[in-house]
Amino acid sequence: MDKLKKQKLLSFIFLILFLILELFWSLFLIPNFKNISKTSVTIDTSINYDYNYIMELLTTYKAQGIKYYNYLQLFDIIFSVVYLLFFIFSFKFLFIYLEEKANFYFNKFLYIFIVILLPFLTYLFDSLENIFIFLIRKTYPYIPQIYVKLSNIFTILKFLFFFFNLILIILIIIKIIYLKLIKKT
Repeated sequence: MDKLKKQKLLSFIFLILFLILELFWSLFLIPNFKNISKTSVTIDTSINYDYNYIMELLTTYKAQGIKYYNYLQLFDIIFSVVYLLFFIFSFKFLFIYLEEKANFYFNKFLYIFIVILLPFLTYLFDSLENIFIFLIRKTYPYIPQIYVKLSNIFTILKFLFFFFNLILIILIIIKIIYLKLIKKT
């Protein structure tokens, strides 16, 4: 199997895994969490939260909801590894495609930055967010405010980098389509 087909297959596999995990989250884990905690709002899907919001949210969860959150967080760790690999293999596939099919080359720094660093930073921010959410849950009801502030910062950075990765993939696909259209004319 050549390099391009291998990267395409790996991208596709991790895209399917990503979608399956997202469906499992939406159709199974969150509805169960809602039954237990009476809310479907999780800390790591909230944006721009503060100490009072977290205290109110954890009070809503009660002990059983906070305990169930452990499963959500374990799932989130698996999910973040899957999207990390999806981003890396997708970028790698798209870069190889551009090089082999369109003779469009990138310098090494840009290649490393986009293929490895951007996805890894997304994963890093998600992991740091998870650490602080864990600390928030473990120290509840005596949560140091710095945990909430840092968790919120990492949540925002995670979302920014996640969507930046997606937008960049879409832009590269548009570039490929554009190059194909130019080649036909």
